Amino acid sequence: MAALVDAGMDPTYVAERVLAGIQSYDLYILTHPEVRDVVAGGFNQILTAFDKASLHEPSAPPEAISARAQAAVAVTCVTRP
Repeated sequence: MAALVDAGMDPTYVAERVLAGIQSYDLYILTHPEVRDVVAGGFNQILTAFDKASLHEPSAPPEAISARAQAAVAVTCVTRP
């Protein structure tokens, strides 16, 4: 564990990133931009799953779909003061 800590990021940099993220109400505060492609691959898999779900979605009136979408977004959003 000590080796991981010794090889880790400078705590001052991490603290500055976290503070800046909190002050700007960032939902995600990232410190390792080099993993962007890995994360993007995961998101692409999620988007593919959405595409598959839409193929099996029974016909529903637009207002029902809109209400479900708004409810899903409301659950995942962070409100700002």
